[in-house]
Amino acid sequence: MAHSDSTQFSCFDNIQDDSTFVHQAMEKLGFACAFCELALADMQLALALALHLKRSQTLAEVWES
Repeated sequence: MAHSDSTQFSCFDNIQDDSTFVHQAMEKLGFACAFCELALADMQLALALALHLKRSQTLAEVWES
């Protein structure tokens, strides 16, 4: 029998995200809510863009030096 208690993983709502790349990605995508409130597909999109932003910044520093 499946347990359908949706509060079982409520501890994830309290995780603080201080990643500037995730915040930048969410802003560029137009999300005005907390990351934990996004649908799974939107989370994946935001994380993919955040990874792209992070890699772009890293590559720019390598090329400039």
